[in-house]
Amino acid sequence: MKYFPYENYKLTTKLSVEEIKNRLCDIIEPKKYFRLSIFHSVEKKAYEGKVMSCRFKINRIMKGRNSWRPTITGEIENNMGATIIHIRMKMVFITSVIMLIFFGGLLISLFANLFGGVSEKIILPIGLVELIFLIILLYGTMTICFKLESIKSKTFLSDLLEAEEISE
Repeated sequence: MKYFPYENYKLTTKLSVEEIKNRLCDIIEPKKYFRLSIFHSVEKKAYEGKVMSCRFKINRIMKGRNSWRPTITGEIENNMGATIIHIRMKMVFITSVIMLIFFGGLLISLFANLFGGVSEKIILPIGLVELIFLIILLYGTMTICFKLESIKSKTFLSDLLEAEEISE
């Protein structure tokens, strides 16, 4: 999924399932819908979310707002002396919806431009080249910004869990 705002990979570690859950719990605080800097405690954790039996769902806590930060879900499983963590990163739901609306509008304009609109009297104010450029620019921005944020989380989780990425 190199060219999509989505990550799906596996980590392997020698840590036990319980040790992984403990390390995750140490860096995760419960999800808060409104974060104001005056209400932050001195000891701020890196992620918010929850750890359930052998699964977790987390988001990185950041100052300000970053729509490109990934939502990280993971499953922990014991596998013959090693522990495997399946991790999926995807865009925050509301960001995905907004991008879908933008892409939908641009694609409708593109098709209307390609096929002459509903009638010959309709003249679209934006040209075909500009529409294609906007679609590529929007997609590139979305993918690059997401990948930059996912790399930060990927590195952090690998270091925290003393894990290495394995190829499938």
